[in-house]
Amino acid sequence: MKEQFIRGEAGSQVSEWNPSAINTTSNPFTSSILPYGLQLRQTPGQSIITNVVASGGTITYTAANSYSAGDIVSIYGTNVTAFNFYNTAIASASSTQFTITNAATGTYTSGGIVQKINSISLTIPNGITWVYAICVGGGGGGGTFGAGGGGGVAWGWTLASSSCLVGGGGGVSSSGGAGGISRYGHIIAGGGGGGGITGGLPYLGGGGGSYSSASGFAGATNYYGISGGSAGTVSVNGGLGSGGGGAGGNNIGGNGISGGAGGNTPGGGGSGITGGGTVGGLGGTAINILTGSKITPTGLGGAGVVLNAAATQGGLGGGGGSNQGGAGVVYLFY
Repeated sequence: MKEQFIRGEAGSQVSEWNPSAINTTSNPFTSSILPYGLQLRQTPGQSIITNVVASGGTITYTAANSYSAGDIVSIYGTNVTAFNFYNTAIASASSTQFTITNAATGTYTSGGIVQKINSISLTIPNGITWVYAICVGGGGGGGTFGAGGGGGVAWGWTLASSSCLVGGGGGVSSSGGAGGISRYGHIIAGGGGGGGITGGLPYLGGGGGSYSSASGFAGATNYYGISGGSAGTVSVNGGLGSGGGGAGGNNIGGNGISGGAGGNTPGGGGSGITGGGTVGGLGGTAINILTGSKITPTGLGGAGVVLNAAATQGGLGGGGGSNQGGAGVVYLFY
C-alpha cells in the first residue's frame, strides 16, 4: 500500500526556485516548506491594516495588534504610497489602532500589512514542546552602487520558545545595507546582501548587485550548508545557489532559494522564495509561502513572500532596488 503522509511531513518539492532544470512538481502539493497536517498559528508581530486616516501630522492605522509606543515596524501594501514606511517607530498604540508621526496625506481605500521587527515576545500554549518554524530574513537594501538581494529562508522543527527575532530590511544608502537576521529557536535565516556589500555573513541570503563598471557579490552559504551563487560580472549574470549571486553591469541576478540582485538597466533581479531587487529592469519573483503562488513584481524591488511593496522597495523578505529591502517574517506552525 502506498505510504501516507504523516503529521508534519513535507508535501512536495518546489523546484522553480531551486537550482534545477525541472519546472514542475510531481504531486498536487505546492511547497516542501509547509508542514503537512499542521496549521499556521502565529505570524509574530504582523497585522492586517483595514483603514488609515491622516490628520495634523499623525497617521492612524486601524489594525488588531499588540504593539507599544517605540516599537519599530515596516508597513507595506496600502494603496497610498506615502502611508507605507520602513523601519519606523510607533508613536502610540491600542489593541485596535496605532499611530505614526508623519505629515503624509492621502485617501486610503485598501491594502496593508504591518510587520514589527527586532525582538518579539511570544506565548506558546501549554503542552506544545516542539514548533515548526519558517524564518525569512530581511531583504538587502539598494542604493547608488547597486540593488539588494533577497533575504535568506530557513525552515524546520525546533523546541518551543517564548521569543523570536524578525530582521529589518536593509537600509538605503550609496552602498545599500544587508538585511537583518530572523530567528526562532535554532532556525536562523540571514538577510540579503546590500548593493555594494560583499556577502559572507553567516546564513546570508542573495548577493547584492552593483553598477555598470563593477562586479556584483556572491550569495553566502545558507543555514543548510548549501553554497551561495557566484557573483555576476559586467558581462556575466549572477550564478545559481542557495542565495543567488548578485550581478554587475546590465546583467541579471542569480536565482536560488533567495534571489540575487541585478545590475543597472536593463538588468533584472534573481528569483527565488524571496526575490532580489534591481537598479534597472524588474525585481525578481518570489513565492507566497502560504499559498504556493508565484508573486511577480511590478517595479525595481524584489517580490516578497506575501506581497509586493513600493516600486523601488522590496516586499517582505525581498531585496530593494534603489531603496530599502523588505522586513523579515517568522511563521510558526503547531
